Amino acid sequence: MYLRPISRILSSVNPAFAGFFQRRRPPKKSVKDETSVLEITNRKIIRTTDEEVAKSDKVIALIDTTASVMETTDDHVQDLAAAMENVATGSQEVSETAEELKRMTERFRVEKDEDRSNFGEGAGFGKLAFAAH
Repeated sequence: MYLRPISRILSSVNPAFAGFFQRRRPPKKSVKDETSVLEITNRKIIRTTDEEVAKSDKVIALIDTTASVMETTDDHVQDLAAAMENVATGSQEVSETAEELKRMTERFRVEKDEDRSNFGEGAGFGKLAFAAH
């Protein structure tokens, strides 16, 4: 609009400026070109959005899978803890029984029979004797 008169004035002052503004002007685009650019841009935006949504869906699926694995692991850890508690209780009971058996048997002693004359009747085997402690 204002460039043509300015271009004329400058070219009359200095011929080197002739056509300067003509070269700097962007080429005119038709409405059809602008529409195709908008369509291409819209397609790219839609494609990018679809790709991002697909990636988000994958991330959500991975999060769900990870949560499921963590819940299963937690269940297994709780089962393991319960089993270990049962083992500890069983071990305590065995220890108590062993201690009770030790107390019951500590008054007895085993004596070895060195007399071989009655071999057929169990000679050489130990005899259980009651010790008076």
